[in-house]
Amino acid sequence: MPSFKSDQIPLPNSGDVFHTWTSTGQRSRDLAFFHANGFNGATYRSFVAPLTDTFRVGLPSLRGHGFTTVGPTPSLSSWEIIGDDMRAWAKGWGLRDGAVMIGHSLGAYAALRVAAAYPERISRLILIEPVLLHPLARWIFRTPVRYLIKPHLPLVKATLRRRAHWPSREAVIEKLRPHPFFRDWEEAAFFDYLEEGLMPAAEGVRLSCPPKWEAALFGAQGQRIRWAIKRVLKAKRPVTLIHATNASTVSRVEREWLAAQGAEVVAIEGGHLLPQEQPLPTREAVLRLLSRG
Repeated sequence: MPSFKSDQIPLPNSGDVFHTWTSTGQRSRDLAFFHANGFNGATYRSFVAPLTDTFRVGLPSLRGHGFTTVGPTPSLSSWEIIGDDMRAWAKGWGLRDGAVMIGHSLGAYAALRVAAAYPERISRLILIEPVLLHPLARWIFRTPVRYLIKPHLPLVKATLRRRAHWPSREAVIEKLRPHPFFRDWEEAAFFDYLEEGLMPAAEGVRLSCPPKWEAALFGAQGQRIRWAIKRVLKAKRPVTLIHATNASTVSRVEREWLAAQGAEVVAIEGGHLLPQEQPLPTREAVLRLLSRG
């Protein structure tokens, strides 16, 4: 297993940092991988391990996640602040020309926003199971109607019920490993998730991503996406959508729109958590794309 060092990338004018796992060794190209909501950078170390032979890999933890000290915001209607954060992170990490941007779920939006901000520095954008709702749904989330909808979203309600404090790390493992959400995860990914997903608490441990913040992100779906994709494609940077065949978060309308714009669309058998539950075929798809340059 390749080694990663723990970096602290400052958010300008704040005093806070984005915790980042950066692969060690001298590499001439960069690759950034952005994580899903409720996860953290460490969760993807085993997934990106083969990529460290070629790239300097960065795995930042987003606002309110992992060991990052940049905290949640009081309220939000979209993921725009996540995109702004990661633009600043890319600059602080020293992103070099020819970089590859990859993201999963919420992280796919972060990767897209970095690519749209610095298309001249990007060689390729890969979106793994991004959250691409129907455009009408995203528009609704930008209106006051969102305040009526958000409290009733099943994912928001389930997240708010999630237990945040535990007596010990061992208690977390005993309860969560057989849980349906984690049951099909690759072993290494599960324990990497716990490494940065738990923080010391007064009596035991707590989740490093507060369920209230995770739920707020699930309920904030008003982000504008198409302009960013068009900007990356206009710069003639290849864009690939990797989506699941089961319960995908990519709407058919957006999948067809991406293909019509010139993005490559790849389907992989499985559900939304492809990097954790189907790491081999998902990684093979990524490696095939990267072999093209």
